[in-house]
Amino acid sequence: MEEEKRDHKPTSPPVRVGEKLKLGITGWGKKGNPMMKYKGYTIFLEKFEEIQIKIKEMIPILITKVFDRFAFAQIVKETVKNRRA
Repeated sequence: MEEEKRDHKPTSPPVRVGEKLKLGITGWGKKGNPMMKYKGYTIFLEKFEEIQIKIKEMIPILITKVFDRFAFAQIVKETVKNRRA
């Protein structure tokens, strides 16, 4: 019999701690965290309770923890700098 072929994931995750991305929510994880995908890799959003998020809404995130199969991120609060005339 032929050996069963398995899909192999890349050896290293496509994101790093401290990296900033802009992604859309694709669904929710088992614990209710918003979930996104980046190059087939799953990223869960943490500390999101204070905001309302819509599916596929593009939001700026910061990667905070990286594991072999998934990562955690937080929303980056964009600030607008005031300029004097």
